[in-house]
Amino acid sequence: MRSIRLGAVLGLLLLAACAPVKPPFAPTVLATTPLPELDAATLAAHDWSTVQGPLLLRLTAQFDIAGRVFPFSAMLRLDPEKGSARFVGLDDTGIKLFDLGVTCTGIEEHFLLPPLARFPGLTQILGGSVKRIYVDPAPSPYDTLKSAAGRYLLTRLPGEGETLFAFGGEPLQLLSKSASGAGENWRVDYYEYTLADGLAWPRGIVLIDDEGGYRLTLWTESVKGVP
Repeated sequence: MRSIRLGAVLGLLLLAACAPVKPPFAPTVLATTPLPELDAATLAAHDWSTVQGPLLLRLTAQFDIAGRVFPFSAMLRLDPEKGSARFVGLDDTGIKLFDLGVTCTGIEEHFLLPPLARFPGLTQILGGSVKRIYVDPAPSPYDTLKSAAGRYLLTRLPGEGETLFAFGGEPLQLLSKSASGAGENWRVDYYEYTLADGLAWPRGIVLIDDEGGYRLTLWTESVKGVP
């Protein structure tokens, strides 16, 4: 019920009608032959968001909740060394919707458009999504390694839940991360890795939170290194 109310209000504030859904991203081609032996540390080093940076990303975003689709644009400054991100959202006229700081330990609200501030769950949804996609959890050399169906899988069991990272493709890429149990049920998929200016980054990212009943889709328009 809370998701339905939030979706209805966002529809009035951000968009009068549903926006068209953009075409899906192309899936990564997986190996059909036996995978070479790798260790967990080698795989963890192929998480693009932790081995490069600081980065400034220009994004097109689409937030789906309660059957409605809400587009916005965003700028994201990612600092892997500090384990932090700054996420600023704009509507199609350039009005700032929100400005959020994200770290491994929490979300800081620097700005939220006053009408949106009436709905405190929105900050946690957007900031929490950015945290999962870019900041935490991240693969570790200490995760348990196995392989299946052309993919390498790193798993860990924090508390009563399970966190899973999948790698594959050529060159090797982080394909997805997910968490289940302990009150969580979400998944992030990364698509269409692109190399530009020496940086490898996924052009498409989709987060689906089955517990929260929402989806965040990100199109990465550009990535550049910053001081």
